[in-house]
Amino acid sequence: KKELAAKHIALLDHRKKMQPMVREQLAADRIDTAVVKEAIDEHRRQLDQIIDLAVDRFAEFHATLTPEQRQKLIAKLEKMKKWHDNQDAE
Repeated sequence: KKELAAKHIALLDHRKKMQPMVREQLAADRIDTAVVKEAIDEHRRQLDQIIDLAVDRFAEFHATLTPEQRQKLIAKLEKMKKWHDNQDAE
């Protein structure tokens, strides 16, 4: 959880750092598409790192569960889905 939170904070920091660049681009006579695309590519790279880490940690977590624990978790997920489906319907 801490690993994912740290990566998420870094992603948010990058997004904040992108804001001045966007303002500069908007103020310019022409948009420098290379600068914008590079900033977006970096954001994607960071997001991909978060996704990779989350999938790896999910697999590690799954490996620690017994079949009974997996079934219990599935039941909880189904219960949560029903609750969310009911909230969306209101």
